Amino acid sequence: MDPLFQLCLASRDLYPDFARQVAEESGSTPPLRARHAGRGAPRRGGGVARPARLLPALLGLAAERLGGEALRRMEPALHLDWSEALYLPRDWTVDNVLLVRGLALSATAWARAF
Repeated sequence: MDPLFQLCLASRDLYPDFARQVAEESGSTPPLRARHAGRGAPRRGGGVARPARLLPALLGLAAERLGGEALRRMEPALHLDWSEALYLPRDWTVDNVLLVRGLALSATAWARAF
């Protein structure tokens, strides 16, 4: 684990508090979605490649292999060709448009206070 990767993991863990603070200061919708990230593979490709399945464990990341019904419950709109995914429960989905909008509103409110 190099220093940049460690910084990325620390940032990921701090992001929920940052997102809440932006939402509180701006009054906007939080830019963080509670829907966790996953990495998938189409059926015809034979599923998630073995190195990709092993990588989270090697890096000490929580990951769960999903297939079939579990995958469809999590991602109902996913194309039927996708049959397997790695679920990464500590990774979050960020809406960058909402984040920038919230930061702009927060900065404007902060500037008006001075």
